[in-house]
Amino acid sequence: MLEIETGNTKIIHMYLRRAHYHVFEQSASLFQQYIAKYKVVLTVPKNVGREVLFIGFGMNLLEKVKGIAEKQGYTLKVLDKTHVVIEDLPVLENFAEWRRKVMVSAEFDYNKRLLQKGLPNNIITTKKRSLSILP
Repeated sequence: MLEIETGNTKIIHMYLRRAHYHVFEQSASLFQQYIAKYKVVLTVPKNVGREVLFIGFGMNLLEKVKGIAEKQGYTLKVLDKTHVVIEDLPVLENFAEWRRKVMVSAEFDYNKRLLQKGLPNNIITTKKRSLSILP
């Protein structure tokens, strides 16, 4: 999935996982710019080894997303039962800038979720998968 995102500039890839569609990295940026301002979430998948930004929404919202896309002249295609794309979008520009901006709030939310899972208050995550102990 993330291999597809590298260099992706004009297609939104949405992947069905259980009952939710996940939209990663460049696709998430395109989704926010042209479809809907859904919340961006930060995760650090063990099998990826780096921070990944994504948007998630329930599979029941796919028809709504399709309606928004088609109203704006974009094309939604079902490639298979777990992969849907939105095509005919303008070319993505300034992905690095968008990523920097959303990382601030996404990291805050990520750290908050970790604390809610019971990690000690003096540990927060920082970039590059390292841990930093607060004074």
